[in-house]
Amino acid sequence: MTVTHAMMKRALFLIGLLGLTLAGQPAVTTASAQPGGQPSQAAENPPAVVGILEKHIAALGGREKLASIKSVEQYTESEVFGSTQKGYRLEDREKHRYYSRNETSAGIVESGFDGTRVWRKASFFQGYLQDSDPQVKAARQRQPTLAEYQTSHQVFRQLPDETVNGITCLVLETSETDPLGRTVSIKYYFDAKTYLLKQQIEGNEIKQTTAWDDYRQVEGRPVAFQTTITNPQITIKTKLTGVKYNVPLDPQKFIYAGPAAKTEPAANAQPAWASHPAPTAATSATGVLTEAVRDETFELVWKTINESHWDATFGGVDWKAVHDRYQPLVKQETNEKAFHEMLHKMVGELHHSHVRVLPPDQVQGVGTHGERPKMGNVGLDLRWLKQQLVVVAVEPESPAAKAGFKPGFVVTKINGKTPPEAYAEYVAKHPGIRLSKEFEYVRAANSLLSGELAAKVTIELLDGADQPQSVELSRQETPLQRPVKFLVKRLTPEVGYVKFNLFFGDVFDQFKRAVEEFKDTKALIIDVRGNPGGAGQLSTSIAALLNESDGSLGKSQYRFQTQDYLYTGTGKNAYQGKILILVDELSASTAEVFTAGLQENGRVQVLGTPTAGAVLPSLMLPLPTGGALQYVVANFKTPQGTRLEGTGVKPNLEVHLQRKSLLAGTDDVLQQALLVANQKKAETVVKQ
Repeated sequence: MTVTHAMMKRALFLIGLLGLTLAGQPAVTTASAQPGGQPSQAAENPPAVVGILEKHIAALGGREKLASIKSVEQYTESEVFGSTQKGYRLEDREKHRYYSRNETSAGIVESGFDGTRVWRKASFFQGYLQDSDPQVKAARQRQPTLAEYQTSHQVFRQLPDETVNGITCLVLETSETDPLGRTVSIKYYFDAKTYLLKQQIEGNEIKQTTAWDDYRQVEGRPVAFQTTITNPQITIKTKLTGVKYNVPLDPQKFIYAGPAAKTEPAANAQPAWASHPAPTAATSATGVLTEAVRDETFELVWKTINESHWDATFGGVDWKAVHDRYQPLVKQETNEKAFHEMLHKMVGELHHSHVRVLPPDQVQGVGTHGERPKMGNVGLDLRWLKQQLVVVAVEPESPAAKAGFKPGFVVTKINGKTPPEAYAEYVAKHPGIRLSKEFEYVRAANSLLSGELAAKVTIELLDGADQPQSVELSRQETPLQRPVKFLVKRLTPEVGYVKFNLFFGDVFDQFKRAVEEFKDTKALIIDVRGNPGGAGQLSTSIAALLNESDGSLGKSQYRFQTQDYLYTGTGKNAYQGKILILVDELSASTAEVFTAGLQENGRVQVLGTPTAGAVLPSLMLPLPTGGALQYVVANFKTPQGTRLEGTGVKPNLEVHLQRKSLLAGTDDVLQQALLVANQKKAETVVKQ
């Protein structure tokens, strides 16, 4: 289960998912092609580009007006996954300091930058962030505004005009360097009539769009009161509810105040205005990491867990001893791939779900470039049924579909490896918590079926007549970000059906529309089989649509406080009929929190097989190598105090898929749910 607040999203999208506005001024005006404010070699922009930029500066009130703004105070309300978050931000533009406070469903998060150090005060961490944290590096980079393009020598290229929501826009393209040294493409869209920014699109292979609207005059300059940020994972709509310029500043506001700092500032920490060299790639062309980067990354990973884990005893694991055992290995392991595997093994000693180290080629965001290996899969959805790896669904138009694969076929070997052999190999490469074999046999198979496009996959199978076959498939390219799939249909006039594969993207909006569409039905079936979870915040937002009264899905115990997963009932607008949730061993994380909470509250009946038992709230942290650390920050328990980690959700009716039924085109779990939905006597529970 992933905690969804601005910090976590910045970890996934390193340019800054919630870099909303500077008092309504689009955040793009703080972008720069050069890190640390270091000018590039002198270069001139074409007259047409200069004309657009100068008119944009004039539209904002002119350079003199912009320079007169020494401090900014703003209040915001953001709609994120169906809930409202309140924000406050204070900026000292002269000394490049800030303070922010955000009220989210995960609690209150305060953070600040005192000109040298970044600090955070939250339920899971209180103190200074480490100097090696890319978030600290980003804060220290003094980046010139668009108004300073002449002195920064930022080079733009004019593209053909485009229409955005019916408005003709002038388009300029440039690039900027993120804290990890990666070049990121960025396009600015200026309203052709007002020359105010209408939209920004940043990213290479993965795009993030920021749109501004509802410009109003505040103290003689136009301010965007509406900001919408959209990427493949999330849409955030923010309203500016208050803004003031040149407010009096209390210097103490920017300084950390609280319990003893977990990470003290480095003795040689430099102020924000100091000269910082441009970030350089951590890895050479030969895949070798420098010792400095290895040391920095190792300490960042270990200390992040040490300072934010909810249990200071780490469940009996001597975390300091783990540090001392692995530290000498850092000196020896120069290879990028092997180094990240070593770190992954180290964090695996905690034996938790949602703890892992990802190598750079598995980290995706706006900085992702096209030179990475193209990845793909063959389009098979598998389950481990009665000691066999059985196909339960085939992706339409996939290589497997074109080769004639059908539900009910049995996969006996993948690239010459039997399921037990694939499982043994998978376990050796993925230390840490061991989930059910039903879960891990499928993951092991998927690890062989997915991979680089250049390699083919040989699959040995038993068809519907139990005849052995051998098929060689070429992987089909998959999107960098797993797309959200949402299915809505009526199974009968009185039974609605909703199935979605992730708790991300526009799932809340689509679910809300489905509730409205099915308000005349007597039962709703929610299918989260195979759903690995996603944004924890979505669990409460969707639960609110299904309940008249307020309630809780459980509690998370962080290091500094306990927080409830509360939802606010929607009264008579809530869905009124019976609700059934379908789960299986691949239902995990947020899908489990959502299901277990509503089950214990008596609102739903659960059918299927026990879920994965992987539910711990977690965050993502980018690493200096370009990799990422996913780390847990809390323990989770259901409303009745049940710990789901390692056990999962137990269905009210345990129903298993049957190979014979799959071959006949029948989904036993769904058929059983229809019987319950129609209030007929349930058939005998089908077990393996």
